[in-house]
Amino acid sequence: MQIKKLAQITDKQGFSLITVVILIAIMFSQISFLVRNYIIHTQNIDLQYKIAKTHYLAVSGLAIAKDNFDFIPVISENYSKQAIYNSLGSAFLYNNAVEGQLFLLKTDSIIYSAGILNNKYRCLIKIFYQNKNNKLEFAGWEKF
Repeated sequence: MQIKKLAQITDKQGFSLITVVILIAIMFSQISFLVRNYIIHTQNIDLQYKIAKTHYLAVSGLAIAKDNFDFIPVISENYSKQAIYNSLGSAFLYNNAVEGQLFLLKTDSIIYSAGILNNKYRCLIKIFYQNKNNKLEFAGWEKF
């Protein structure tokens, strides 16, 4: 009779042990899933932040171009996007940009503003302008 009771107690303990192990495994998988999603979410937010920062750096060329218009080098009209990035070595470099570089080039009707962040993220903006009586007037901008 005591052997039977001992076996019943062991069965109950074994069931409890298996239940606890299964619950721990489920909790561990849930925590692992949450940590992985948090890491992916954080990386995505960081990427979007850097893209936005680069975009605003390039858009800030609107304000910089007005004050430094005479110093911006002139390029030919039919430049491609890659050709503009390749010619940034001769572009006007604005040194006061925070954490990035701002380059400006111009044609007779367009100012190209290139924002580059960490040599990895880059954005190119076309700023349309008219120069009437030595007065610079912007007619809008678009992403190139």
